[in-house]
Amino acid sequence: MSHRASLFGRGYSDRQFDSPRIRFKRAVLLCLLTIVVPGSAQILMGNKWVGRLAVTLWLAALGGLGYLAYTARIDRGKILELLTD
Repeated sequence: MSHRASLFGRGYSDRQFDSPRIRFKRAVLLCLLTIVVPGSAQILMGNKWVGRLAVTLWLAALGGLGYLAYTARIDRGKILELLTD
């Protein structure tokens, strides 16, 4: 093997020649990245369109939850109105 294996396999197209240890570390790291920021693993590994869509939806959901938390602190009646209307 003439290449040096990196964790994400950048710089070469034949990742299937990586050692099982490197492939396992890559899989665990990508799973952890998906838990922290959904879509980040797709961006890193090349499917950028799906990754950007997932990150955008995740940030929109966080923004909505932040808005609800802020509104609940200020006016709980408005939250009840949103949930029951």
